[in-house]
Amino acid sequence: MSAAARIADLMERAGVRRVFCVPGESYLPLLNELGARPSIQVVTNRHESSSSFMAEAYAKAGGGVGVCMASRAPGALNLAIGLHTAMQDATPVVALVGQVPTTVRDRHAFQEVDLARALAPVVKWAGEAGRADRAVEYVARAFSVALSGRAGPTAVVLPEDVLHGEAGSAEPELPALCRPGAAPAAPESVEQALQWLTRAARPVVVAGRGVLDSQATELLVALAEKMALPVFAAWRRMDVFPNEHPCYAGSMGLAASPQVVQPLLEADVLLAVGTQWNEITSLRYRAPRGRFIHVHPDPGLLAETPSWLPAREALPVVADPGRFLQALAQAWERDGSRVGLPPDRRDWVAQCHRRYLAYSQPRAVAGDGFVHPEGVMRQLAALLPPETAIVSDAGNFTSWYLRFYRFRKPHTHFAPISGAMGYGLPAAIGVALADRDTGRW
Repeated sequence: MSAAARIADLMERAGVRRVFCVPGESYLPLLNELGARPSIQVVTNRHESSSSFMAEAYAKAGGGVGVCMASRAPGALNLAIGLHTAMQDATPVVALVGQVPTTVRDRHAFQEVDLARALAPVVKWAGEAGRADRAVEYVARAFSVALSGRAGPTAVVLPEDVLHGEAGSAEPELPALCRPGAAPAAPESVEQALQWLTRAARPVVVAGRGVLDSQATELLVALAEKMALPVFAAWRRMDVFPNEHPCYAGSMGLAASPQVVQPLLEADVLLAVGTQWNEITSLRYRAPRGRFIHVHPDPGLLAETPSWLPAREALPVVADPGRFLQALAQAWERDGSRVGLPPDRRDWVAQCHRRYLAYSQPRAVAGDGFVHPEGVMRQLAALLPPETAIVSDAGNFTSWYLRFYRFRKPHTHFAPISGAMGYGLPAAIGVALADRDTGRW
């Protein structure tokens, strides 16, 4: 069998259902193989950035690993912006890109670029399969790396003659297409976190993508209620916590209200669960100022953060966010609930929620011959059911829905934290296809 056939077999066995691409001659052998397999639909686009945006949104909406393909340098480099979006958003995406034949490499061949090197800065891993008998190995590795640790995009460069070449008779190894669960949080870390949180006068929680991936929203809601914790949504993760819940305090963003996010600067303990602590989430490196508990399954990410934190003391916890929250809830029931909470903690939570409500209540704005964005958001909030998926592009206009739309259910908000413009329409198609494939509608 050819390398292209082996790769298609691997994708089929791995459960890949859709592939997004602009067809190109350099990977026609793989396209032909995919076209012969009814279980995989090839979704064709008119620009490669749409292919990578669709793949990213499809994966984010629960469709599995997003797969996109492109041909040679112009097409492959057009994928880069969507791959960067997946990198910033921790979304598992695999890019398979065609390349000039190995026989003309380094001879200024038509559309020749060292694509593995060119894409490396915006993906977790990139490699070029230089031999047909190893092509499947590279693709299997790309799937595994995309899902390991903090998920993200990978890229495999496939020269045209490699795809045509004989791959041998060995069955390709099927990668583990599930996110490997991080070890549960160390008991001493849970106990330390519980001690800090129960003694805090003004604690704050910041919840991110990891809570959504762990299906832990309900667990976080219950814990916030019991322990009197105000919860902020990380940058463009507003669906991580029901916005109308009394413990919801608002979200971070480029245009976030100073009044709403002030509690992040006042907090004596800040618990960040399942989120990368970056420029936006840290209010441009001003928070946290007190104690900082950072829970994330990727130890490398946790190791990077303390070097620039203004926090007085930090507690990094390597753990799956859902398993950590469950352990913290159990520790609270066992020990913390007997100790009780400092006075006025519940008043602190109520104050945070009131600030959010005052800022986020849209008015019925009317005018002579014009439509006001605030009035539009008021109408959308009244008309759309809670399970509606909101897919947003990037730009200043997003401040209207980020301020006035209240998300009520998890997995209903899709937006690029990278700020990539052009995301909205292709991402909406990707989300709709994932919803169809997973049975949401």
